[in-house]
Amino acid sequence: MRGLIGAALALAACGADVAPPARAVDATPPIDAAPGPITVRVLATVQDPGATLGAPLAGVQVAFLPPDGPALITISDDAGLATATVPSGGAVVVVRRRPFDAPDVTIFLDVPAGSALVDGNRPRWFGGASLGARAATIAPWPSGTVELTASCAGRGFQDSATSMRWFQPRCTRADDATVVAVAHASDGSAAYAARAHVDLTDVEVIALPPWQPLTDTELILTNIPEVRTLAVVTRRQLDLDAEWSSVTATGSIEGASLVVPVPVVPIGELATLEVQLESPVVTTLHARLVRPALERRTVVDVTATAPPTLGTRGFDVATRALTWTYQGGNGRRPDVVVATFTGVVANDAVTFRVIAPGDRTQVTLPILPPELAEVDLGPEATTVGLVLVAVELPAIGAYAAAASLVGVARRDAELDGELLSGLDQDWWLSLR
Repeated sequence: MRGLIGAALALAACGADVAPPARAVDATPPIDAAPGPITVRVLATVQDPGATLGAPLAGVQVAFLPPDGPALITISDDAGLATATVPSGGAVVVVRRRPFDAPDVTIFLDVPAGSALVDGNRPRWFGGASLGARAATIAPWPSGTVELTASCAGRGFQDSATSMRWFQPRCTRADDATVVAVAHASDGSAAYAARAHVDLTDVEVIALPPWQPLTDTELILTNIPEVRTLAVVTRRQLDLDAEWSSVTATGSIEGASLVVPVPVVPIGELATLEVQLESPVVTTLHARLVRPALERRTVVDVTATAPPTLGTRGFDVATRALTWTYQGGNGRRPDVVVATFTGVVANDAVTFRVIAPGDRTQVTLPILPPELAEVDLGPEATTVGLVLVAVELPAIGAYAAAASLVGVARRDAELDGELLSGLDQDWWLSLR
């Protein structure tokens, strides 16, 4: 689950051992009209004043809109929970009002009875008081640069030829941390020195072992479309939710296959391969594969399991219709689509996130009840900045779980400022 939340967009797929299933156009199961409980867990975002990021947030208005009949409106409790018993197929609307900021609205569409939804940012891996300054001793490196990374985003700089210093945040893994230094020489060579299972709460100076060469790994791309000209591969290694190592390699594409050497630090359990196949004339293809950290050889068949691209998309205020198209992909469809845009409602800019099943090409936003009229997209509203993302999560079966995961990832991407999950692109395919 943790790896999936950190997933990036994709149009390529991984090798034969993890090929995802195709999805039919009419993959949505029949709706069961029988009422059932739907629970929403509201978590704090960076815009929620006075709240810890990712903590349960009380006092948020949550509306349950059944397919027919009146809305049920409640407020999240101290555990951040709001619950109602309604039939499948309706909408759930989460409205955050803030004293000094614009309202924020999340709309989950076609929600099955029995769903458990999540809206907000996930808790960060750090918390509590920072540990302060830390240092590592290391063998001299003749030239070039030396970088150090410790668990929970500790970042070091070269203080002298044999010393690295950094400021260490507090985190859940402070007593079992990993400290890694990576050196790059002016001639292109590189090496690493790492120590695992370090108690950063007790040890202020860590002695790192001698430099070792990086391990050579290969990413093999096959069945590359002719229009692709450049492959960019980034291999990231993870320590809980924090990235502590990132290596990028590129290769020019001159045929249907390509081998990209990617030197890596050979420690840890999980790594991700983020693949971009670029072209001057068509949309970049993206893939993110969660792999064993020590895997030496990964094969990605670009064409065989590539999903469709997203075509035109738009939102019509008059009809409240969000529409989009798919191109190619042999009928394959994602689990979820998520649209974000800004709506100007009564001279106030409102952020909207609309989350819907991916087998559709059109959804209609519900008319909100009078209690939510000030954030409703009435005929006088205007919208700007529509971004639509299609998301496929082969390891997640239920729509509600996928919808929550995508919504949280979208917010995390916005929080990090640089869209860590790549959610400014067209497709997110996460494979493990």
